[in-house]
Amino acid sequence: MHSRQPNLLNGRVTSMLAGLMLFFIGSGIYASLRSTDLYMFSLWPSKTLPSWLYSWREMLAGLSVPEWFRYSLPDGLWLLAYMLLIDSIWGEERGLLRNIFLWSMPVIAIASEGLQAKHIIFGSGDWADVLFYILATIAFITIKQINHENRY
Repeated sequence: MHSRQPNLLNGRVTSMLAGLMLFFIGSGIYASLRSTDLYMFSLWPSKTLPSWLYSWREMLAGLSVPEWFRYSLPDGLWLLAYMLLIDSIWGEERGLLRNIFLWSMPVIAIASEGLQAKHIIFGSGDWADVLFYILATIAFITIKQINHENRY
């Protein structure tokens, strides 16, 4: 009888690919549906968006999407992507430094929204963002739990 041996490399690659996919989906939503007056759009090398992105944005211009989809979902997707990528980089290694890298971003993201709401730092303090940060963190924990259970 064979004992099931976990394929750690496969899990790391899957986690990295999922993280990259979520990053690009969040970035696509952001680039497609947010105002081009945002600072991020001025960072393009030519200071002008590529023509394909203008075409894409024009095609989606009449699309009615909820505010949470346009403003908060990309943040949640980026946070989950970050956590998956950090987890794939560190693999099975455990320790304080790994935990600092993994958990600092959710803490900073949630805390920054609270500080914005209190007008301590610049920003709008959107509670929908907090909800999506919490959902991303719960999704990460759930994914890790399912992966752990399936390995043994």
